[in-house]
Amino acid sequence: MKFLDASVDDLNAFNQFMKNNALWFALGLLAIIIIVVLVIVLTSIKRNKQKQMDQHVEDVLLTALGGKENVASIEQKGTRIAVKLKDFEKLDESMLNDLNVSYIKMSDKITIVSKKDAKKLASLLQ
Repeated sequence: MKFLDASVDDLNAFNQFMKNNALWFALGLLAIIIIVVLVIVLTSIKRNKQKQMDQHVEDVLLTALGGKENVASIEQKGTRIAVKLKDFEKLDESMLNDLNVSYIKMSDKITIVSKKDAKKLASLLQ
């Protein structure tokens, strides 16, 4: 019987502990929920900004290359993107310089050197 009395005392102590600290547990749970919601919202905002920035870079880069109709082919090799142009007269080098894009002009193509993600940039151009 002494064993049952000890467990009842433990149960009463636990119940008393929960009564005394219920507010803190509720506030902790609320804080966790708020943090999760903020992370989800901020991630969504960041994704939308990245999409807008990608679209802007694509538009400006295509304009600098003379438009999509001026691009004959695009080939990505490592950190470089080889772009064959139909008409080099349409190439706007000042726009490329404004974008801080490193490039190398060759006889029948221009090679764009990407510091970050050449694969992503090449997919944006196609």
